[in-house]
Amino acid sequence: MTVTDSSGRLALIDDSPVILETVGAGLEEMGWTVHKALGGRMGIARIDDVVPDVVVCDLHMPDVDGLTVLEHVREHHPNTLVIVLSGDADLTAVLGAVRRGAFDYVVKTGQDLRPLGEAVRRAFEHRQLLRRTERLQADLDSARDRLASQLTELNRQHHLLGKEQEKSEALLLNILPKSIADQLKDVHSERLIADEFEQVTVMFADLVGFTPLSSTLSPESLVTMLNGLFTRFDELAEELGVEKIKTLGDAYMAATGLPLPMDEHAEVMALMALRMMETLRAYNEEQNLSLNLRIGLHSGKVVAGVIGKNKFIYDLWGDTVNIASRMESHGIPGSIQVSAATHELLEEHFHTEPRGGIEVKGKGRMDTWLVTGLA
Repeated sequence: MTVTDSSGRLALIDDSPVILETVGAGLEEMGWTVHKALGGRMGIARIDDVVPDVVVCDLHMPDVDGLTVLEHVREHHPNTLVIVLSGDADLTAVLGAVRRGAFDYVVKTGQDLRPLGEAVRRAFEHRQLLRRTERLQADLDSARDRLASQLTELNRQHHLLGKEQEKSEALLLNILPKSIADQLKDVHSERLIADEFEQVTVMFADLVGFTPLSSTLSPESLVTMLNGLFTRFDELAEELGVEKIKTLGDAYMAATGLPLPMDEHAEVMALMALRMMETLRAYNEEQNLSLNLRIGLHSGKVVAGVIGKNKFIYDLWGDTVNIASRMESHGIPGSIQVSAATHELLEEHFHTEPRGGIEVKGKGRMDTWLVTGLA
């Protein structure tokens, strides 16, 4: 008989020395190395010592029977396969062995060891299959653990990326209106961001008395003072729905009616200007300062957009911007000066005083009004 695999450990347990010798010799002749034990008690000790892959065990032994050996193997060595070799062919004996975990049951048939040899061969093949399955399961578990670790790392990186994207978006929204930021984030869009708005009010505000004050302050104190005041202006703009455009040194530029149209653009901008005056008065008292504001407003059509690729800002162009700037530069400290176009939109809801005509570069003489409060 040809043995397919002689590797592994085989234990033979019987209470008959003759059977141990004859069966053991037959199994060794088939190519297996056999560890022999006389009786069930010695058999259990030998199993614990060598931990065989396959055990061939007699069923009826006087000291410790084969069923006890089966139970011991099942409890302590669950990967070991047990073949019962017995002269008892009774079905009850067979079922009792199988129920206790026997891999096979072979009835002794004189000197013919072929049935036992075939059973042993199947047992070793089964153990090989179990080992391969165990290796595959171990590989699968290892791969699953690596995948879980990679997934955890991927989730961590995704979370960090999300945080960075949130920071980038927050930074972008600090310098651009949301609708414009959304257009810039669209990587597939190559459209130049430039739009015309028919009804917009533009404001310029300049700090009067800032230049002489700046010469007396350290750079850090100067920036701290400006930041404290302009931050309050930013909060007002956010509260009222005003679009801050930019700061230019000690000047503050804002607009209403863009990037989303607003019917009350002039009224909201005038209210913003009045609130800025109140905010500066409170800030002067807190900081023991004597700064003043000169504010100018003009309403009309503008072009708004973003140009360039680096350090871009949302900016405005057109006559409306230029005239608003002249309203501020030709204004009176502590006052809000508006053009005729803006005054026409405000006179129903705000108190105004006519200032008369002023010469505006490039425009000639223009009538202006001063906004003094809400009507």
